[in-house]
Amino acid sequence: MATTQTSTGVGGGGSGGGISNVTTAPGYGAPFLQPLGQKIGNQLAGILCQPTNIAGLMPQIAGQNILQQGAAQTIANQAGLGNLQFNHKVN
Repeated sequence: MATTQTSTGVGGGGSGGGISNVTTAPGYGAPFLQPLGQKIGNQLAGILCQPTNIAGLMPQIAGQNILQQGAAQTIANQAGLGNLQFNHKVN
């Protein structure tokens, strides 16, 4: 990768200071890698354009058991929040 650095006389208040602009041009370590990089880029662009359903890859969350629900209800009562409602999932 080729990098060019230039310094402008803005800021810094004297010699040696300033804002530097860094320009980076894409390059390959060896010329024979360029066709491979283009092929990988083209295939990756095609894959990334397709929507993917990842719902099956997400972790499943276990529901609270009766002891956890009782503890939460006790804390809610002590805090004056009243009765909690729990979703009971039927399988």
